[in-house]
Amino acid sequence: MSTDAQSWDSDMESLAAPSISPLLQSWAWGNVQAKAGWSVERVRLKDAMASVQLRGIGGVREAYVPRGPVPSTPESIERLTEWARERKAARLRIEPDASPELAVALKAQGFEPASPVQPAHSVILDMKPPEELLKTFRHGRRYNIRAGLRRGTMAEEGKDAAELERQSAAVERRESISLPGRAYYELLLTGADGQRRRLVDGDLVMRRVRLSRFRLLGSAAARFRP
Repeated sequence: MSTDAQSWDSDMESLAAPSISPLLQSWAWGNVQAKAGWSVERVRLKDAMASVQLRGIGGVREAYVPRGPVPSTPESIERLTEWARERKAARLRIEPDASPELAVALKAQGFEPASPVQPAHSVILDMKPPEELLKTFRHGRRYNIRAGLRRGTMAEEGKDAAELERQSAAVERRESISLPGRAYYELLLTGADGQRRRLVDGDLVMRRVRLSRFRLLGSAAARFRP
């Protein structure tokens, strides 16, 4: 179990290096999920860490680890599985921040592929000067951006949960998907403040992480199939 936010995030960064430590494994994200109704346990494994979200339906508990454990290796996942057994979790779901090659090792441990909750691809954008960034875009997109600027469109960071809800509702209708409501956005905007952007070597980096998601099934700890 972890001790405090500073040591957790610092140790997480060290274990994730040279990659960026996952936002969804940060202390702040765990606090957000705790307010959203999950029970959160921050687990220190041998040479690895995992912020585990737990919830139960009746007497059955599910353990969910987004972007973890860190690092996501066959050994660390095996230790996480043992931890889940000890907690008598009926199901362990992980979405490791790792390459597809890890799937082979996970299958050997008894995991089965499952539909992802988090975005399925990574985009790491080098924040170059605007004109250099525009050169990497398609012609139509460049045109639309410049047209917006000519019309006075401005982009700024805000904390308007109601506006996020309005935009999400439009996406839900267009894409026929389900997205969170205003209360959850309020949690994100307040509980994860300071975690929405990362500075790496002085440059602002915005990141959407690649992942694979797997689940380990069993009605009781004895029925896990590692």
